[in-house]
Amino acid sequence: MKIDISKYRNVKEFENIDEIYLTDKKLDGRKVWEEFKKLNKIENFTQKEFKKSKLNSLMQFFTFSILKFNESHTLPHYSEEYGGYYLVQDYENYIVDDKFDRAKYLAKKDEIFL
Repeated sequence: MKIDISKYRNVKEFENIDEIYLTDKKLDGRKVWEEFKKLNKIENFTQKEFKKSKLNSLMQFFTFSILKFNESHTLPHYSEEYGGYYLVQDYENYIVDDKFDRAKYLAKKDEIFL
């Protein structure tokens, strides 16, 4: 997912945004995800926490909370998991009126695949 940040001039997180997170001047969720996965490679604690803070402020625009009651509950569909976050690459199937449709996403578990 890409967010046209020019529409959000007053959003603090979009001020002075690093070019590595942009594609065609849009905040690129895939690039934010890839940088998030690189956090463990940073050995300096202070640098790691600084970058983590910056990434968390950007990731909030791409994340949705889906409650897991316990470890036996699994999410019905995702492409990749890292650091407790789950990547759903075909997110557009679950966006209705610019909002994440949890019911539509959770209904995925009831589908039968051949």
